[in-house]
Amino acid sequence: MARAGASVSLIGFNDRTPQQRDDNIEVALKEFGTMQESALSEATTWIAGSWDYAASKMPGWRDIVAGTKTPEEVRDEYLVGSGAALYVIAGVVAACRFSGVDYKPAIDEVANLA
Repeated sequence: MARAGASVSLIGFNDRTPQQRDDNIEVALKEFGTMQESALSEATTWIAGSWDYAASKMPGWRDIVAGTKTPEEVRDEYLVGSGAALYVIAGVVAACRFSGVDYKPAIDEVANLA
């Protein structure tokens, strides 16, 4: 699930086959740098940063980070505890990236809905 979520954060839902996904990821990585290892490191840091930000804002997610709830409790109590929620957040982050918009206000708004 994390790999799929990371690819959605990077390229959105702009693929229909594994080959398309791989090709789109390769193109997206070039936006982070020309050297593959460096680009992968930059992209990974960016994705982790966006997910860390979301984890600090989302009800349930922030409880897991704080150690006050288990992932199982969050899945039982919050819609954002589902795997699908990760894909939604990843999609929001990707849409912001494509639009050149800061993802933080968008995540804040999603967190307000949750």
